[in-house]
Amino acid sequence: MKTHSIWLAATLALFVSIGAMAESVRQGGLSLIETHRTDLVAASLGEQRLPVSDKGVVVLPVDMDAKPGEAHVTLEFADGSRATYNFNVEAHTFREERLQIANQRYVEPHPEDVERYTREAERQEKVYSSFSEMSALPFPMAVPTNGCRSSEFGVRRFLNDQPRSPHSGLDIAAPTGTPIIAPAAGRIALTGDFFFSGKLVMIDHGAGIVSVLGHMSEVSAEEGQLVDQGDLVGEVGATGRVTGAHVHWTLSIGGVRVDPEFALESPSSQVTGC
Repeated sequence: MKTHSIWLAATLALFVSIGAMAESVRQGGLSLIETHRTDLVAASLGEQRLPVSDKGVVVLPVDMDAKPGEAHVTLEFADGSRATYNFNVEAHTFREERLQIANQRYVEPHPEDVERYTREAERQEKVYSSFSEMSALPFPMAVPTNGCRSSEFGVRRFLNDQPRSPHSGLDIAAPTGTPIIAPAAGRIALTGDFFFSGKLVMIDHGAGIVSVLGHMSEVSAEEGQLVDQGDLVGEVGATGRVTGAHVHWTLSIGGVRVDPEFALESPSSQVTGC
């Protein structure tokens, strides 16, 4: 069981003075920066725009491939002043996983499959790249279903011995039909049946924070619907490219995929291994 949620990580980074060196944030991790200033209007990490709450809190995602070492967040305030928040990117070793996929088309897609996936990826990218208004920070998040961690974030995957992109989310195994809930409040931005992800729901939590819940057997939410944390959005299934029934949960912040387990409230709410 993991012992570092966003709130444990935040005890290291939260309330650290601006300009000081905070504790490390792991590759693929997530933390919060408390500026103590409600006049904070923007924050950025390099070219990446970061979510900012009206309470002066900045959501800081760290890409799984971020260069280890010192990094800097630029903070901008309503009076035109700027400040720098320094932190350290901690290197992390992600394990390898080898899976056998029965349907070879999910390993070597046919041309029509590639065309379909390309269309679907464009639809999803519009949601990932959105930056809608955020009424409140969507943290801490809730585990979307009752189950066990069958595959963690960042795993370097080989499908039928062929290398593929790292695992972009958290897999939670559960019997088909197990309810799936919204991990946080938001708007249902996209639903559908996709080639790789199967039946999915994309929830826009605001300010570029997006949850994707995939491989469902049934989708219970409609596009445009507003949901609260805990609302039913679907049921666990085995649609798309899978080796068994589970929900795949991707958490994206400004297009950066981070480990969803960092968004959970406490170790007691972490997903246990299968």
